[in-house]
Amino acid sequence: QAAQHTALPGANASEAAVALWNHVAAHAAAYNANQPKAFDQILPSLRRIQSGDDGLKEWCEMLIGARLPLEFGPEALRAMVEQWQAEQRPRAGDRRSPISVALGFHGPEHAYRSSKDTPLARAFVDAIRAEKLRPAFKLKTGTADFNVVGPLWHCPIVAYGPGDSSLDHTPHEHVAIDEYERAVRVLERVLQSLTRGD
Repeated sequence: QAAQHTALPGANASEAAVALWNHVAAHAAAYNANQPKAFDQILPSLRRIQSGDDGLKEWCEMLIGARLPLEFGPEALRAMVEQWQAEQRPRAGDRRSPISVALGFHGPEHAYRSSKDTPLARAFVDAIRAEKLRPAFKLKTGTADFNVVGPLWHCPIVAYGPGDSSLDHTPHEHVAIDEYERAVRVLERVLQSLTRGD
């Protein structure tokens, strides 16, 4: 928007961007109120925010990420943000400098949930038990390859791996060698079972 004196009323570009983030966060909180599992929630994250001006115009750029549930896909998020954008247009008689907002949506991936009752899932359960471990099904909140191939291939699909997934993408991410070797044995057992047709 056009630069304006800080003593004048009205939102500047940074405040308008923060208002959008607050709207997304509030919408997610309201949606999540009746969703106890993270897999079923909208999980927004403010990834980056930068602002500046050149003396004539001021600007703010923001990157928001959102992990979406099965029932609320990328299209619904886009519609919600675009509706908010339309509601922000200055009304007649508004003395604020009009804010020009450009929205971009990148890399949408739909949530995907695979069935536990498949030969592939059973092969993993048997292989994990053979390693004297207790198998447990978890709903993965991060994206995985099966977000892409599952809906296209309509095949049994499983995400499996060693380590503490809560540490993924952090400086503390690690896998113990014995856990890694055990995971390799599990995969070997699964492949052998599937090729034998067990």
